[in-house]
Amino acid sequence: MLFADLASIRFGRTGTTTLADADGMVLTTGEPKRREAGTLRSTELLSAVRGNRSAVVSTYSPVTERRELAAVAPVGTLSWSVVTTQAASEAFAPVDEVGRSLWAVLLTATLTGAAFAWWLAGLIHGTNLHAVAA
Repeated sequence: MLFADLASIRFGRTGTTTLADADGMVLTTGEPKRREAGTLRSTELLSAVRGNRSAVVSTYSPVTERRELAAVAPVGTLSWSVVTTQAASEAFAPVDEVGRSLWAVLLTATLTGAAFAWWLAGLIHGTNLHAVAA
């Protein structure tokens, strides 16, 4: 029951949960490719699992053939770890969107400032022409 529940947990489109033993052997997972591989292949993930320690890593997964953001958490006194992974492109999508929005705001502010400076320069120049003519 626990294995089935764990394997069914999803995060967004690409996020999955994996239960692995201390050697990195996959006990259950929601990722079919990782299930077929049978073991965790990322050296960063294997290091955390074998060291029975919590970790958050950004790594390339040769199994899923993509960059992933992964979190590892040991399971109590058992020699198991829960590993949650999500494609880096999906995990960092909100940050990328903020970056794109920031560039749009900066461009708009720059153009608005330039237009205001152009208007102000014309106003000052026009005032000076009237003073010279008088």
